[in-house]
Amino acid sequence: MKKFLLSTSAIVGIGLIAAPAGAAERIKLSLGGYANTFIGFSDAEDDARASGFAGRETASHGIHTDKEVHFNGSTKLDNGISIAVRIELEASENQTTIDESYVTISSDTLGRFVIGGDDAAQAGANVNANKGISNDYDNWIAEVNATTNDNTYDVGNSGDSQKITYWAPRYGGFQLGGSYVPNTSSRGATNTSSVNDNVDNHSAYSLSLTWKDSVGDIGVNSQVAMYREGLAADNTEPGQTSYNAGLRLAYQGFDAGIAFLRSIQSMGTSGAARSSGYTFQTSLSYSEGPWKAGVYRLYAENQGALADGDDETEVYTVFGTYDLSDGVQLRGMVFNVDYDEETNVDQNELSGGWGVVAGMALNF
Repeated sequence: MKKFLLSTSAIVGIGLIAAPAGAAERIKLSLGGYANTFIGFSDAEDDARASGFAGRETASHGIHTDKEVHFNGSTKLDNGISIAVRIELEASENQTTIDESYVTISSDTLGRFVIGGDDAAQAGANVNANKGISNDYDNWIAEVNATTNDNTYDVGNSGDSQKITYWAPRYGGFQLGGSYVPNTSSRGATNTSSVNDNVDNHSAYSLSLTWKDSVGDIGVNSQVAMYREGLAADNTEPGQTSYNAGLRLAYQGFDAGIAFLRSIQSMGTSGAARSSGYTFQTSLSYSEGPWKAGVYRLYAENQGALADGDDETEVYTVFGTYDLSDGVQLRGMVFNVDYDEETNVDQNELSGGWGVVAGMALNF
């Protein structure tokens, strides 16, 4: 995979040099982004305690915000090749860091190359069930016991590490994508060395195949994908292999989704809990005009800190949305979450409960 991506990059570079570029317009940046604000009330289990605050129950209400400002720019050369840049700035309080930042080279016949800090192919084309507002249920009800780890439902593990991704043109509804990540240990960094001399073999690659088309009156969106990350040479960081598949079907306002993820994580010597396990998600929703309402379920198991037990996460959600105008959407959900700690000791079963969340999502 690595040799393929490097060789195709070289071919693209030669093509750009050989073809007359023409007098394309200078790139000008435009603004975009989103601002999500939600207010929630939760009722955690009676014996739940926040980590580090023994004897104090977790807060029963709170505000969660997520905001980003996007800078976008592009130009099209006379030879038909488009060059674009995208920079995403975290805009929440006390967070003024760059999230994703990358450059793209694309054309209708060439496909699209993405170079920089973007999602790997597995996550970039992820087909999942409809989660409603968010999958981050621990924003409202924390996982109290330290050995509980519900991150099994994460897709891939390289985050926004520097990488190169190629997306082939879609043909017959099919599209193939692949990513190579030279160094996964500097996740979120925007200027890392391409030589991973300190974490030899801790690189990663990802493949994704999607099929998006219509069968009669039914819209189909599907994906099969994989992600492979090597173990660090000093064994201080784990490796990971994951496989996922997803299917969404749409018919006359109805939308049904199903997704499955299997993750296998190498331990290393760090002593951290493993995320080896699986996740199963389903959803069903109906929309008419500006309204949408639906239900969602998640069930996840992962190995955690012990070899003879599994941490479990189970979530049920009823959600609804209403479009006030273009880019302004009201969202709400009622959910129940249960985190079961792997030892099955009653005193360790400290987290879970239900909550009500409502708020507004703005896109600009």
